Amino acid sequence: MRSLILLFFLVSSIFAQIKNADEIINNVKEKFGSVQDYKVDLKIEVDMEFLRIPKVSATVYFKQPDKMKMDSRDFAILPKEGINFSPINMLNKNFTSIYVKEDTLKKANVDVIKIIPLSDSSNVILTTLWIDSQNNIIRKVETTTKNRGTLVANLNYDKMIKFGLPSEMNFSFNVEDPKLQEMMEMQTGTAQQNPSKTNKNLAGKIKVTYSNYEVNKGIDDSFFEKEKENEKSKKQ
Repeated sequence: MRSLILLFFLVSSIFAQIKNADEIINNVKEKFGSVQDYKVDLKIEVDMEFLRIPKVSATVYFKQPDKMKMDSRDFAILPKEGINFSPINMLNKNFTSIYVKEDTLKKANVDVIKIIPLSDSSNVILTTLWIDSQNNIIRKVETTTKNRGTLVANLNYDKMIKFGLPSEMNFSFNVEDPKLQEMMEMQTGTAQQNPSKTNKNLAGKIKVTYSNYEVNKGIDDSFFEKEKENEKSKKQ
């Protein structure tokens, strides 16, 4: 009997130490929710084996919940979804969250959480988050997809940590999509230069540096309307 009681308390103690994954995620969403809008300047550096792309400069405008506009005269290989890192967009979808463990990342204590999409139509299989619960920010994201490989993003913060906005984001990726690789080669003029590498995975690194944030200054909805019209015309 004493052994059963002792086992009960041991099991109870173990489960009591497991943190609530949903609560940690909601704290991240709540912090970013304090950002109504922002404007930020970007510097984008692409490091890929067979693509030579110059540094890209851009200005990004964002307004909750999902309005975005990017101004740039340069060629930008990074999709808008990657530039506009929004925990709200990523964490507002239907998913199951699982608390894994406590860990340390760049001298910061983090909680490792896995999220599994519940929608069969989602291209994402699994996402792992390293969340700094003391500051309610995401410090690392690893996403595995069905047909486009794995994306890893490491985030750094400075004075805009109070809003959950990064100062730098470093992506590494390994895309297993021949069509995407062919499109990128054509856009950058490298398809003919490296024909022997056409069938290889598209792997590389992208560094995004954010500066000159202007947060909650007020951006009118009409500012984004032209961008929506341009996107619709491109799809037609």
